[in-house]
Formats: sequence, C-alpha cells, structure tokens
Amino acid sequence: MTHSETTEGTPVIEMTADEHREFVDQIARRRLDMSADEFQRCYRAAKLDDSDPDVGLLAALTANGEYGDRAAA
Repeated sequence: MTHSETTEGTPVIEMTADEHREFVDQIARRRLDMSADEFQRCYRAAKLDDSDPDVGLLAALTANGEYGDRAAA
C-alpha cells in the first residue's frame, strides 16, 4: 500500500488487489459481521437491506478493484 497526495493535497492510497480484498474483508467483518465473499453472495441474492449505509459502503467498495466483475454479476 502506498500513500501520497495530489498537488491539491488530497490523500491518495493505492492498494494491490490482495490489499484491497483484505481491506474490504475487514470492513465487512467489522460492520456486517460477515466476510466480503459472504457479503457478495448475500448482496447478489438481494438478501441485504440496500437502505443500510454499511451495505451501500460495501457495495461501493466491491464495485472496484478485485471485486469489480463479481459486483456487477
């Protein structure tokens, strides 16, 4: 993981696919008490409440990086 800033001072964090996957998994476990893979299965099966801000956060995070193709499935 690398940290930098834009010329305007906006923080930029770059992660490898593995780092991103671990990051998303940690958030899913902390906020929804499930793994990122379990989140994806439940989200695709429409078993989660889309009005829950944590579900929205995880949906956004899994729409990028390693999870991109799966999130759209």
